[in-house]
Amino acid sequence: MEYDNNLPELICESCKAVLDKITEWSERCVNTHTKLQEAKQNLIKNSVDKILPFEETESVDFKEFVDVDDNLQYEEETPEPQSSQVKVKKKNARKKYPKHLKKTWICEQCGGEFKCSTYLKLHLLRHTGKKEVECDICQAKYYTQNEMLRHRILHTDARPYSCKYCDKTFRGCSSRAVHERIHTNERPFACSYCEKRFTSTSTRRSHELVHTDKRQYHCQTCDQWFLRSAHLEMHQRSKQHKKKSQNAID
Repeated sequence: MEYDNNLPELICESCKAVLDKITEWSERCVNTHTKLQEAKQNLIKNSVDKILPFEETESVDFKEFVDVDDNLQYEEETPEPQSSQVKVKKKNARKKYPKHLKKTWICEQCGGEFKCSTYLKLHLLRHTGKKEVECDICQAKYYTQNEMLRHRILHTDARPYSCKYCDKTFRGCSSRAVHERIHTNERPFACSYCEKRFTSTSTRRSHELVHTDKRQYHCQTCDQWFLRSAHLEMHQRSKQHKKKSQNAID
């Protein structure tokens, strides 16, 4: 560890107190690390000299080696047969599951899968169809108070959500999340028909129209159908459409 001794000649009492606390903390860390290293070496040495039987291993008290805080609790892993070391781990440590075994919450009505029970409860509100939280400005209704508050920002000029990577700000957190994927190159939404991936569900849906050929934008004058609204608008600006519109008027 490198030390920076370029301190000012004069220092106030507040700064001196902070430096004293940092020095004290650093010394405690070094002392604790040294004691833990000594305890580990003694433990390994004792286990090499004489391998403890299984019954004795369970009753080893590691507090006799190190002066540790009583609030820290330890337990020993069950040693494998003929093992020469006793491993230590924290009590009540979270059990790690493989990704495919992680617990999820399933909606019984639609089969939707969620990471926690809170998300499931919020999702179940949508099955009821009851929007009981109302905006006091435009009377639009929402399922939760948080949804209404996010909507209420649209009635102001506030842009409280700022990008982590640039100076852009946004009115909604979802708009910010989609924008930040431009910086991270994250594309979590995969096309159902090909290997392409997208930054948002809207761009994915727009792309999937190419595969399904579902043309939902209709020009009544020319009786033509288009995949996207932009294509319809482009068609309506064309000479062909304007000519047919003029002929229909005449």
